[in-house]
Amino acid sequence: MEKKLTKKEFQCLLQLVYAGSRALFDYSDEPPAKENEAAEQYIFSLAEEFGLIGVDSWILKEPSSGMFLPGNALCDTVDPMLDECRENSFWDELLTRLVSRDLVSEMGEDAVEKMEFEERFEKEEQCEEKYVEEFEKNGVLNLHVKK
Repeated sequence: MEKKLTKKEFQCLLQLVYAGSRALFDYSDEPPAKENEAAEQYIFSLAEEFGLIGVDSWILKEPSSGMFLPGNALCDTVDPMLDECRENSFWDELLTRLVSRDLVSEMGEDAVEKMEFEERFEKEEQCEEKYVEEFEKNGVLNLHVKK
């Protein structure tokens, strides 16, 4: 079965491939597997069929190596979404870790681990409230490391 993508569907696919690649490999100590790079190069190469090649377009073909790279239009579309995702992830992870730390500090690790899901969820929600209010008001301004 062969499926033909519209230009709009292909642009969506490019966004997903680029965002997925950035999400998986930007902060990894390991380089992407060759299969991942090959798949990305294959998808990016199809941009020629849709007229999406060029510096200010979706995909750039590097003249000396022949590699296909994200173009300005793709980066300008996806990078703000990734920035928002990282921002939200930062606050979510910070909140989760602080709440977990506080519950363990207050009740002990064994007690927290033995809690039923509903009870733990309720206690976490109560603990979260103070942090959500603080972060919304002051961001990280009042966060300090004690030694």
